[in-house]
Amino acid sequence: MADAWSIPEIVCQIALLSGGDAAAALASTCKRLYDCIVTDNSLWRRLYRQRYPVDSDREADWLRWQLDQEGA
Repeated sequence: MADAWSIPEIVCQIALLSGGDAAAALASTCKRLYDCIVTDNSLWRRLYRQRYPVDSDREADWLRWQLDQEGA
């Protein structure tokens, strides 16, 4: 089957559709899921962009808060 997805692709799609908190919870259930989810940087980049769109004020506010915390 040429169109078959691999297990890591399916797991990452589930994690992407579920959101960041659910992806982290799913990764904590077993080593194989952990390896699929935690090591996929593109998944986390997409999850971040879902929560904080490029033009989001929430992202700018969070970055300002983070910089204030590091400077304190």
